[in-house]
Amino acid sequence: MLQKLFHLPNRISALALLVVMIFSIGYFSKIKAWAGRDVFMWDVSSYYWFLPAIFIHHDPALHFTDGKEGEYNAHHKYFAERTPEGNKVNRYTMGTAIMYSPFFFATLAYDKIRGAEINEFSTDYEFMISLAALVYVMLALLLLRNVLLRFFSDTVVALAIIILPMATNLLFYYTVEGGMTHAYSFFLFSALVWLTVHWYESKKTKHAILLGIVLGLIFLVRPTNIIAGLFFVLYDIHSIADLTARLKLFFVVHWKSTLIISLSLLLAVSPQFIYWKYVSGHWFFYGYGRERFFFNNPHPLEGFLSYRKGWLVYTPIMIFSIIGMLMLRKKHAFAIAVPVFFLINSYIVFSWWSWWYAGGFGQRALIESYPLMILPFCVFMQWLFDKKNKVIIASYLVVVAFAVHVNLVQTRQYRVCFIHWDSMTKEAYWAVFLKNGVPPDYDKMLKAPDNEKALNGEDEYEFSPFN
Repeated sequence: MLQKLFHLPNRISALALLVVMIFSIGYFSKIKAWAGRDVFMWDVSSYYWFLPAIFIHHDPALHFTDGKEGEYNAHHKYFAERTPEGNKVNRYTMGTAIMYSPFFFATLAYDKIRGAEINEFSTDYEFMISLAALVYVMLALLLLRNVLLRFFSDTVVALAIIILPMATNLLFYYTVEGGMTHAYSFFLFSALVWLTVHWYESKKTKHAILLGIVLGLIFLVRPTNIIAGLFFVLYDIHSIADLTARLKLFFVVHWKSTLIISLSLLLAVSPQFIYWKYVSGHWFFYGYGRERFFFNNPHPLEGFLSYRKGWLVYTPIMIFSIIGMLMLRKKHAFAIAVPVFFLINSYIVFSWWSWWYAGGFGQRALIESYPLMILPFCVFMQWLFDKKNKVIIASYLVVVAFAVHVNLVQTRQYRVCFIHWDSMTKEAYWAVFLKNGVPPDYDKMLKAPDNEKALNGEDEYEFSPFN
């Protein structure tokens, strides 16, 4: 196999992908996140319970939990919001459950074949849901490699394939907390990029159908992520004239494809509206209570640069993606699409009341955008390698290696709570930076968010570049 690999075209990126797969499987197997029986906790339990409620208990309205809510909720099982009429409704949309479903059904079938008592929260189900994230991310990297090789050299693509899973907080969310939404959105965004490129090349019906389904799933996993559709709309747009021609393409020349994409999208999201209508009596249900967006008070500086949860603090390698955006030129098909998406997405993400997104490693709300952000990142790397300056290239590779090292160390630190889930400060960050322990007075260095203030749209975090 290895002999064949070394004779493949673009073998450097193929080898990089193989290395990442071996590393990921090894890391996943070493961590054994499912062994602690804490996969189905908090948000993940709610993402998941659509499946057992419908396909094991045959009761999406959760009547089978009546009178047992305290018992279930104590173990993070079947937690639900209440409508004014008292009906139980899942606060989340069902996209993540749909992404889990092949792995859930495989486990359910295995239980039935061997005649085992079905326990939807058993270790088997926890393992398979954890495995799902790993599989989806590996598939995403395959799709991204295919796309990136159309625009960049094999060496640059190889580095991208290594950087995404090993030098960013994506690693944590497909090996440790694989039940969270981010690995699944990462796959769906990767599929969107792949389908966008292929649809504009071929205009095939199968790609139109898949585009609609993928956009629908992107919405169902995290509704605000639907703005990723801007990448499809603005791909290879460089001027107002291009945009006018694009509208003609959508609504005149290839109106059938536009209709197919729209119908496929509606079909993909329809189960959610049917569910809401069935369990709540309404076609739409907002389950977040007081939690909301404050579009008049976004927190981009905090979201990018704060020690609490700054994207560029905990995933500093992505600064090269921002630099790459400044280097985009008309020859790049994504020169408008990616910056427009990035700006609008950042505004939306950091307008949420909890701009730090509660407990999590790094700025997790941006992970799904990495398949788009890797495009300008590769523009920067291609420019660097085209210079053919060995000293500069070697220096950059050292930076990448250090970024991987820092990410691996900090991923472990977060797992063992050296990096706090929501209360980090500058003092706390540097007190544990690359260290294998915490100082005696560490707790005094932390500062918890004032959630009540944040829920009211008030500024509860005093940001400066020095804190």
